[in-house]
Amino acid sequence: MDRFVTQPIIAFGFGSIWLLWGLALGAIPIVIHLLHKRRFRESQWAAMRFLLEAARKNSRRIRLEQLLLLIVRTLIFVLLVAALSQPYVETFGITSSAKVTTHRIIVIDASYSMAYQSADDSLFERTKEIAKNIVAGAGQGDALNLVRICNSEPRAIVREPSFHKREIAAEIDRLILTDERGDAVTTLQKVVELLKEAPSIEQKQVTIISDFQRASWSTDSAGGAAQMQQLLRTLSGSAELVLVDVGKAEAGNTAVTSLTAEEPFVVVGRPVHLQVTLRQFGRPALAEQLVKLYVDERLVATRSVTPSADGEMHATFVYTFSTSGEHQVEARIEGDSLATDNRRWLALPVKEDLKVLLVNGRRSGRPADNATFYLEKTFSPSTSRRKWTGITRVTTIDDGELTTREDLSRYDCIFLCNIATFEPREAGILRAYLEGGGGVVFCLGDQVRQESYNSQLFRDGEGILPAKLGDRVGNAIEPENAFGFDVAELDHPIVRAFVCNPGTGLESALIFE
Repeated sequence: MDRFVTQPIIAFGFGSIWLLWGLALGAIPIVIHLLHKRRFRESQWAAMRFLLEAARKNSRRIRLEQLLLLIVRTLIFVLLVAALSQPYVETFGITSSAKVTTHRIIVIDASYSMAYQSADDSLFERTKEIAKNIVAGAGQGDALNLVRICNSEPRAIVREPSFHKREIAAEIDRLILTDERGDAVTTLQKVVELLKEAPSIEQKQVTIISDFQRASWSTDSAGGAAQMQQLLRTLSGSAELVLVDVGKAEAGNTAVTSLTAEEPFVVVGRPVHLQVTLRQFGRPALAEQLVKLYVDERLVATRSVTPSADGEMHATFVYTFSTSGEHQVEARIEGDSLATDNRRWLALPVKEDLKVLLVNGRRSGRPADNATFYLEKTFSPSTSRRKWTGITRVTTIDDGELTTREDLSRYDCIFLCNIATFEPREAGILRAYLEGGGGVVFCLGDQVRQESYNSQLFRDGEGILPAKLGDRVGNAIEPENAFGFDVAELDHPIVRAFVCNPGTGLESALIFE
């Protein structure tokens, strides 16, 4: 951009200009040279031709030496007079048209959608070429910043304004795509901060190169949309805002959005149902989509799914693991232009059996009166005639033995049955077990003291107890009121297993306290 600016002009002068008449003294050496110029007469004699030959050889050198000597003698007088005349140099400004330096901020979208393959290159590679062309076209003295749209730091790749175009181009070449959505709001906030850099450069320009996908540029709340609009207004008011859209309006994309196991525990020899969900974005696909299932990088099954009207597709696989340990499951589709979201992985721990620890808070001489009695029968329903051979292995201890167990991590779940109180050490052991991936079930009973639970386990919402215990309601010894389950509302995980499973007794179960 051209603009009228002030440029300096240089003027010369002399403090004592009347002394310049002394420059006439420079003619003295010339007059002396002319007066003393030698005159000669020609005379013919025998050796004359030898002398003429020698004179021709030396005449040019002699004339050059005499000329240099004359110049030096003349300059002595001229420079002496000029020095006595007190010369000076003065500058002042005039208005002219000139190139103005610009502070340029280049914003490159590095979110996963930029991996979309079009023709021979991806949108991200095309974006980098555009950015390098902007850097190459920057003027002498332009300051440059480089920012990327992503969901993690660093967003400002070149934080301090740089005047070295080659270094900025090298940073652009080193940029890599991320496997995450872009957070455009946070990135624009960073750009607003960078505009305050290089305050001596008034001309500002912000260039954003993106495919402007909804995943990066839309917000879930009205407040977020208003914030986005305010940031764009701030940028356009403080700088020249240039938006370069490299997206493809006709582009379609199919993504693997989830891969889950329906069973909470996966055990050797028992089939597990694996659910794969696909989602179509943009232009809908017209043909069936082939979904491949890999287990430990080995193809085990394929399914064809038909696109639906809402763009969501589901494929269910049933697989049985023959060995225990950690296994890698992968769902994959092929032939889609955006390869980044064509695969999804799931780490599945496969167990030989399920180990359950029951902590008995009420010991009784009659087995049926123990707090853990019914859980023992549930997890290990042995009889005198038939021993339990299922996948659950039950260990029962008293509540005082919890701190003596050296390694709770070998248990998949711990049931705390009608334990009256908890000590700080017991609460710490349970927290460490939960943080290691274990599961804890609190089974409340008549011995539970709510003050201990709330102070040691709930701890104002910072502990391991999911809810604060309130006062006890009802009376089991002298029941006056009874409580039951609403079988029409079975969304809670505790009773979700009873959905579409009538006749189990849940609808007739009564709770008195």
